[in-house]
Amino acid sequence: MPYEVSIRLAGLEDMDAIVLLDRTLDTLPHWPAAEYRTAIAGPGASPLRCVFVAEFGCRIVGLAVGRVDHIAGERSGELESVGVALAAQRQGVGRELCSNVISWCRSQGASHLDLEVRSQSAGAVALYEGLGFVTEGKRRNYYRDPADDAILMRLDLKPGQADPAAQAGPPA
Repeated sequence: MPYEVSIRLAGLEDMDAIVLLDRTLDTLPHWPAAEYRTAIAGPGASPLRCVFVAEFGCRIVGLAVGRVDHIAGERSGELESVGVALAAQRQGVGRELCSNVISWCRSQGASHLDLEVRSQSAGAVALYEGLGFVTEGKRRNYYRDPADDAILMRLDLKPGQADPAAQAGPPA
């Protein structure tokens, strides 16, 4: 990865930096701090969630949130959000964050991983396709400010399958 970052699970000590990054990037959901705190809670929380952060020096430059739910006898994963600071974009940071969420969801027994992405976010769609996600559908007028459709994408995580994140190739 050209941009020298380390990826790790977030801790409560990262809350201020996570909330600041969330407020800085339009691509993040602007969750209340309490929502991130719940996501960081770790084992024993329901649903299971993870927050990975990308760190450059002592500064958090990216984050990704994953979730695993137990629904109808199956574990289902979701890539809830991914965001990278403008200065660190297009350096492979987002790909690394997503790869960590994919591996975490697989380790939690998820059979697949779903996400929603703005239809006008061509770079994000290309990133997800490069990681092996396929388009499953569309939600018309899902996003506001600005209005946009959501593309629904899924990655199969069935046991024995090759990990597309590990085979993804160079950063987008």
